[in-house]
Parts: sequence; C-alpha cells; structure tokens
Amino acid sequence: MRKDLWKTVAVARLLGSSLFVACGVTPLAHAEEAADGAPIIVTARGRPEAEIAVPDTVAVFSRDDITRRRLTTVDDFIAETPGIFMINDQDPGTNLISVRGVSTNRNQSPSIAYVVDGLALADAELFTLRTYDLERVEILKGPQGALFGRSASGGAVNITTADPTDVAGGMASLGIGNGFTWTADAVANAPVSETVSLRLAGSYRNTEGFIRNTYLDRKVDGQISRNLRLKARIALTETSTLKLRAGWADEEGGAAYISSGNVTQLYAGRLSGKALTNPFGDFEGRAARDWWGCKPHSNRPSETI
Repeated sequence: MRKDLWKTVAVARLLGSSLFVACGVTPLAHAEEAADGAPIIVTARGRPEAEIAVPDTVAVFSRDDITRRRLTTVDDFIAETPGIFMINDQDPGTNLISVRGVSTNRNQSPSIAYVVDGLALADAELFTLRTYDLERVEILKGPQGALFGRSASGGAVNITTADPTDVAGGMASLGIGNGFTWTADAVANAPVSETVSLRLAGSYRNTEGFIRNTYLDRKVDGQISRNLRLKARIALTETSTLKLRAGWADEEGGAAYISSGNVTQLYAGRLSGKALTNPFGDFEGRAARDWWGCKPHSNRPSETI
C-alpha cells in the first residue's frame, strides 16, 4: 500500500512539473523575441543585462509588441501582465495599484515604482501620464526597494522612450474614437552633426468623456492631455555618449463625478450603478496637473552580455 502511494506521488509530481513547464507564465513578448535568436536586453535594474540573467519576474514589451498589440497607455501594459492591476478613480491621476496582493490607495505612497528613462516619478498621480514614442516597457514584480526606494514594495514599471538616431525623418498620426475623442502624435528625428542628434516627440489627446450629469446636462469626465519631449544624444568620444532629456506634460479633466446627495438621497448610500454613471448635482468638478523634468545621462557602450 505504501509502495503504491509513493508511485502515485511520484507520478503526480512529474505531471505537475510538466504542466508548469508547458503552461508557464512567461509573457508572449518573451517567447516571440527569443525566437529570432537575439537576447532580450532589459535595463530595469539600472544597467543593460540579458533578461534571462535577471533574478526577477520581468514582463518585457518591445517596440514591435507595442505597435502590433496597440498598447497606448500604462493601463494597457498592466492589463497584459498577470498579477498586477490598476483602477482609475474619479479624476485624472487618482488610481489604485495592486501587485501580487500588495495594494495602495490615494492616501498612501504607491506600491510600485514608475521610472521613465531612468527618472523615477514618485507621485502615483503621474502614473497615468500619456505614453508615446516608446522603445521598450519592462514590468518587474516583487520588492525593488534596493534600486528604487520605499515606493517599490510591489515592483517597478520601467519605461524607455526612443532615443535620437543618425537618420533624419519623422512620423505623425491622427485618431478619433467614441466619446468624441481625438488624438494626435508626432515624432521628428534630426541628426544635427556627426556627433549630435535630436529627437522631438509630442502627443495630444482630447475627449468629451462618457458620463453625463443630468442636472447640468453636460459630460463631466472630459479630459485634455498635452505632452512634449526633447531628447539629445551627443557623442563625446568614441567610447562615451552624453544623453539629455527634457519632458513636459499638462492635463486637465473632470473630477468628483459623484456628489454626496447622489449617494445618500437618490441611491441610499450605494456607490454603484447609476450613482457612478448618472451623477445628479450642481457642481462640475475639475482637476489639473502639470509636470516637467530634465535628466542628463552619460554612459559607455556595454560589454557583450
């Protein structure tokens, strides 16, 4: 009897190991990029290194992944990554983030670090700034406090935007969607000399929104987002490069969709259903945020990884 039980346990372990290998949680981006034989390089730990050598759970989205899968916001990247989710609240920038069960709310420091081109944005309200002209997005799950400080108990989102190149050119795109939403994005790349290259990128989004206040007879969740970024690459010597980055963002939109009267009178305290989609009050809330940042960075070409 004991021998049969031991055989059963051994078979179960073998099947479990096989299922784990066959059904692993490696993101699709990993498998697709590894298929061409090129190593997947990540920089979320502060230096270029092969993804396979990083002792963390990392989801990597390359430029091709971003374009093909139409990933345009941080919400899109998070939705594609198991174990992490983000819920937007009643105004631009207010959100709740949870990573492997580690959650934060609007009154606390975020549980995940948000880094753009090596510049950490400590305020969780900046997480939902519009993303554009991206080179790569890396999401690390698990404590990253040694690299990013106290606001990284759950992990880190590392965003790398496209650098200037030696080829002159550019692109522009326009989009329109429901809620009378329209977007405009543009990029211009200019090699100024043999040693200096510039890249200017911008993004604009305007939406009327979807939630109508029946008392004011107007939509209350409209939003306007304006973004601009300038990057410069200067070759100092044959082995060193200086990179400069300046970014600016300005957003404003509707806030406080729900009045206390909605909840306590019309809907008997229930914060759901029509209380969220059919606000009734004489106050149209508005919220605005403005951000800018500059960052120099000097580096040397990496050794073979």
